[in-house]
Amino acid sequence: MAEVNKNEELLKKVNSKFVEHESTLKMKQISLEIEYEKMLRLLYHRRQDIITGKVTPFLEESELHETKKEEPKTQILVQEKDTKVDVTNNEEVAQQTDAPHATEPLSVEKCGVPFFWVRLLYKLGLFMSYTPSDDDYIAFSYLTNIQTTTHQPMFDTSTFLIQMGKTVTFTFDDNPYFTNKTLSVTLKWKENESGDEPINFGKLRPVGKVHWKINLVKIKKSSFFNIFEKSQIQPEDFSNVLGLFRLIDLKAIDYFFTTA
Repeated sequence: MAEVNKNEELLKKVNSKFVEHESTLKMKQISLEIEYEKMLRLLYHRRQDIITGKVTPFLEESELHETKKEEPKTQILVQEKDTKVDVTNNEEVAQQTDAPHATEPLSVEKCGVPFFWVRLLYKLGLFMSYTPSDDDYIAFSYLTNIQTTTHQPMFDTSTFLIQMGKTVTFTFDDNPYFTNKTLSVTLKWKENESGDEPINFGKLRPVGKVHWKINLVKIKKSSFFNIFEKSQIQPEDFSNVLGLFRLIDLKAIDYFFTTA
């Protein structure tokens, strides 16, 4: 019997090694996701420029090939802030306005995609999790971007859990409610090697302070903007925000075109 007990203890030790290796694999996967996130930044910027009307639409592939064939040395440029970008090969071009073979940016009405983010949030179900006031809707109409940043994971050897984290940043145009250009929150939680997160470990914290012109939190206690005030955060806010925004960067366009 004593021998059996010893063997069972050995099995437990072997199993702990399995858990440790699986956790190591999980951390490497997350690190890879962070690198992948960096690779996608160019697409995120392109998406944002299209939404805000700062960039001309892409040429159809057939038109692009035709342009290359007829004028192989001509570069089709669009203006993106202070940098000219070559649509044909996606390489940065010298910023001098007299660059050889350069053409003027294509003329197009800069209408973008009006109210992209607030329409997306409606389809995503944000206004089912929170009950906004009319002022909330108006404030959201100034929303110009939502971005997430994944934190580098940390492994806790005492619990065999992985410390995870994300920062969600909301960018706004000048508006009547607050002077901040961005409002951010951090989400921190722990996962096991299988990717199951114990919700009781989840925490949501605002980054910085909101400089109010008109305090939306005082107007309505169920305002989404409560998450930016530490004293107003509710236990359910963590799971609500994590569920809504965990994949917002990657899935924004899919969410936008989803039928509500």
